[in-house]
Amino acid sequence: FGSCASSRVKAKKARADKAKSRPEMFARRLASLGLAHARARPAPPSMFLRPMSSNAAAPAPPPRTVPEDFLHFQEKAHFSSGRSSPHIPIQHLPGEYKVKLTVSIKDLDLKPVEEARLAVLAGPRYKSETKKLVLTVEKFPNRVENKRYLVFILESLLQAAKRGSK
Repeated sequence: FGSCASSRVKAKKARADKAKSRPEMFARRLASLGLAHARARPAPPSMFLRPMSSNAAAPAPPPRTVPEDFLHFQEKAHFSSGRSSPHIPIQHLPGEYKVKLTVSIKDLDLKPVEEARLAVLAGPRYKSETKKLVLTVEKFPNRVENKRYLVFILESLLQAAKRGSK
């Protein structure tokens, strides 16, 4: 009966030793493939982990260059007769906070080089047939915040498109 317990202890110790040697074995395998630099490194301290001081300012958004008249926003409106039981919480419907921004490229006063750069930056959101940029977001639980974020994305894209052409 005693030999059975000692064999279980030996097996448990062997598994623990094997688990300890796995990272070393993995590091040797990476080194043999020439990927020694791919080992896990400690993450640098993030600015998001530190508490912000009250006098620290948030990064400023890019300056507003597109007038409000050229921006076309679309939102969904959901209408229902309500729930049969008032005790069941009302869930948010899919797409309730989704906001879609459509802007014509001709309204942005871009040079041909900047327009091509914007098309590359926007990817499939740029519709070359209609020469329109369509951006959609559902990041925040509020339509107003999603609109602001879309304008921020548009201004950032325009700033990046114009960066090298000055």
